[in-house]
Amino acid sequence: DLINPPLFCPQCNAPIFKIEGLYYCSNLNCKAQLKEKIKYFVSKECLNILGIGENLIDLLVEHKIFTTIADVYKLWEIETQIYLRKLPWFWEKRIEDIVKELENSKKCPFWRVLNALWVPNIWKKTAQDIEYFLKEKNLSTFEEMIAFLGDREKMQELHGIGEKTTLSLEYYFSD
Repeated sequence: DLINPPLFCPQCNAPIFKIEGLYYCSNLNCKAQLKEKIKYFVSKECLNILGIGENLIDLLVEHKIFTTIADVYKLWEIETQIYLRKLPWFWEKRIEDIVKELENSKKCPFWRVLNALWVPNIWKKTAQDIEYFLKEKNLSTFEEMIAFLGDREKMQELHGIGEKTTLSLEYYFSD
C-alpha cells in the first residue's frame, strides 16, 4: 500500500505542494515551517548556536517572539530576556550562555549563513562553492554578496551551479 501525502498542512491547513519529490506547505507564515527553519538555522550544520532547543523555539514561536529566522537574534534584546526570566527553566547563566553563542555565530563563515537560510537547492557543499566563488570575485561585504546572489546573469559565471539553484538564489534574495 502506498501512503498518500496530505493535501493540506496539518498545522495551518494551507495547500501542500511537491518539488522534486519533497512536500512543502505553501504558507510561508506557517508556524510549523518557521519552527523547522529556526531549528535548522541554529543546528550544528549551520550556525551552531547552542542553548536554543526545540522546546524554546516552540514556545517563542507560539508567543510570536520568533516570527522569522532572524528573530533568533531578539534573544539579545532586554525585553526578550525579561520574558525568558519569567520561565521556570530559565536562569541568568543560561541567558548569558545563549547571548555568548549568538555573539560567536556572527563569526561563522558566509557559507554557513547561506546554508542556514533554508534557500531551496542550497546545501552545505553548494554554499561552500558559492562562498569560494564570491571570494574569488573579491566581494567582501554581506551587501555585495547578497546583491551578487540576487543577480541571475552574474550567477551564471559560477561554475557547477545549475539553473534551479540560480533561480532559487535570485528568488530568495529578491524577496
